[in-house]
Amino acid sequence: MIPKRLKILGKTWKVKTVAKRIKIEDTEALGSSEIEHCKIQLSTHMDEQQQKDTLLHEVVHAIDDTLALGMTEEQVLALGAGLYQVLSENKKLTRWLGE
Repeated sequence: MIPKRLKILGKTWKVKTVAKRIKIEDTEALGSSEIEHCKIQLSTHMDEQQQKDTLLHEVVHAIDDTLALGMTEEQVLALGAGLYQVLSENKKLTRWLGE
């Protein structure tokens, strides 16, 4: 189940699912993050694995924007995909991190 809230760098972010692709300027996306409202939107137009990957991608955007890191979209894509792979394939790690 997709969490409705996430704690990111000390702030509570709302996670909202939408039944359509998300418009960002002139393109469509599977997710978006809004730092000024601490909100992440996640499209339901994908399978569960892609939703998890997309949510982590948006979390990376939230961290990048909050800390003003200036990451490129390619860097966000790579880091999000890497985190998803490590966390999803290492359940002992995720349990240990949650202790």
